[in-house]
Amino acid sequence: MILTVLSTWWFTQSRASARLGMLLKLATVVVVPIAVAGCAADAGTGAEPDPVGHTASTTHFTPATKQQPATQPTTAVGGACPSSVSVDQSMPTVSGPDASWDMVNGVRVPGAASYGPHVKDADGLRRCYARSPIGALFAAYNYIVAMSPADDESGEKTFSVLRRIMSPGQNRDLYFDYLRDADDPTTNDHSELELVGYSYVTASPDRAVIIIAARAGAGYASSWWRLNWQDGDWKVEAPQPGQLAGDPYDGLTDLAGFVPWRAP
Repeated sequence: MILTVLSTWWFTQSRASARLGMLLKLATVVVVPIAVAGCAADAGTGAEPDPVGHTASTTHFTPATKQQPATQPTTAVGGACPSSVSVDQSMPTVSGPDASWDMVNGVRVPGAASYGPHVKDADGLRRCYARSPIGALFAAYNYIVAMSPADDESGEKTFSVLRRIMSPGQNRDLYFDYLRDADDPTTNDHSELELVGYSYVTASPDRAVIIIAARAGAGYASSWWRLNWQDGDWKVEAPQPGQLAGDPYDGLTDLAGFVPWRAP
């Protein structure tokens, strides 16, 4: 079932701006689940386990996070980030970090004075995060949503965002070429989508791999986000040829193995 969903989406919702649409579609379809139980235990080992073959079991949680004072990011236009100071290098694996939550592109995303974002560009892109596992987590939540700008039928807003948050190089160039050749995206309504949890696969001051869970209606889906510290901020690793940013996307029957973290 999951391959059918992915194949259908590949041909009909292929632009980067459909990242949230991908999660929305997967979360509302009953699919063969994968889970991340045990992935957090691999954090810090430097190894990235194969995402295939995990299984999930039913779990329940009541998400709750304290409201940290809202950040006041500096308005900039693609400028350099302020220097990142040394902060807590722990990985919260029981409950999510304190955060304030703001609406961006129809989805609530976190911010905190200690972890970022510390810069908000003129077009609304929130960037410049702390060089820590928690900073990478804040970046991942915000970047997923940033990749789906509103009213972007030409794709130019998406490309502008990706140039600032995705690691440059040949793979990014190839990804851009693919997006330019893809069908024009439809208007995306993400009002039903909510980012609800995460699981660290691995994290260090230089690299983090985090699985993010999303909810739409009564269903869940996950995506994998690989970030590298580069030029003073976290950057999304450009996908390998033939893959999409956030691959693999998977449907979930529950949130076993995830740390609950969502807007109150």
